[in-house]
Amino acid sequence: MKKIQFVTLNNGVGGSEKAVATLADSLTSLYDVEIISLYDFSDSAYFDVNKDIRCCTLIPRVKRMTRIFKLLLDDFDLKKIFQVIREDYITCGKVRYLITDIMRVINMRLIRKRRVLKNFFLRSDADIVITTSATLNKYLVKYAPKNVKKIGWVHDKRYLTGNIKNKELRIWEQLDRVVFVTPALLGKYQNEFKKNNGVFIPDALSEVPDITSELDKLRVIAIGKLEVERGLLEYIDVINYVHKVSKDIEFLIVGDGFARNQIESKIVQYRLEKCIKMLGEIPHNDLVKILGSCSVFVSPSISGSLGLSVLEALSVGLPCVVFENSLGGTTLIKNEVNGILVEDGNYHMMADKVIELIDDETFRKTLGNCAKETSLSYDIKAIKGEWLKIL
Repeated sequence: MKKIQFVTLNNGVGGSEKAVATLADSLTSLYDVEIISLYDFSDSAYFDVNKDIRCCTLIPRVKRMTRIFKLLLDDFDLKKIFQVIREDYITCGKVRYLITDIMRVINMRLIRKRRVLKNFFLRSDADIVITTSATLNKYLVKYAPKNVKKIGWVHDKRYLTGNIKNKELRIWEQLDRVVFVTPALLGKYQNEFKKNNGVFIPDALSEVPDITSELDKLRVIAIGKLEVERGLLEYIDVINYVHKVSKDIEFLIVGDGFARNQIESKIVQYRLEKCIKMLGEIPHNDLVKILGSCSVFVSPSISGSLGLSVLEALSVGLPCVVFENSLGGTTLIKNEVNGILVEDGNYHMMADKVIELIDDETFRKTLGNCAKETSLSYDIKAIKGEWLKIL
């Protein structure tokens, strides 16, 4: 039996981690499967995987996992870095700890990471390696044995905005396959690079749940990382507008992230504490039940990849309100068929469409029926065959 290794940056919570778990599970009857994470960001696996899958991390979890430590390992967004420095060190009077934490990151990111990844790929006994980060691809290409099939799996929204370094993009040309989760990502790659090794394969649901929302509750849900670029601060403006029209609607926000404090401050500023529930990170099995208790799903983000949260909302029959040029929107949503597409960045229009769906139960349920039907095409049983063609 051939061996597949999925190599990820970390074992945390996110769409790409969920996508890896779903695909890995589906392949256990055909391959020996391993999931390897560079960093250990979680005390336990957030997503359940088959017991036959070997999961491990290359760099063990550190004793003091501060936010700055995790952020600098996983990302290099200067706005987030300065925000965390202000909130966790300057405001709290703990500036003296900042240098220590940064030195720990330098040791792990610049010294240990290089050594660990080099040794891992040199010793890899896999027949196929699938990486989920541009950062990992250069080590895969440089050090993995020549007979290994090398596949890059691109969920990264930065590619469309031009925030991935050109040298990282050039490495994609050296991979056997580059899998993009939206047609937009693939199209950009094909226009910019001559090598024909790109393919579009959407992310998949592990299963389409038996739960289908009755769409009879005045409850709206949004899911995602609580980051400024995900539009959550503007979404509070949307809620404030809707709340003035109908004070009976309850809003759920699922997820966590660096902008949580800013979002909560804005909720207090608008005095919306009673109508908004911040639920934090929810175990995946519980999330499906919560989705099934809602009537409308809203994605206030223009960025993001396919939008697994949108897909999960569709799977329980929720009509979705998304921006028309968000990647998940253009791939998954047909306007006024299974959801509503909103002009990019027009949060006032988004608020109006939420009100329209809440007020018109017949329209809401018509869209909900089509939403459930859409999700059937994204069951892993349907998507798995596309992967088998390239493995």
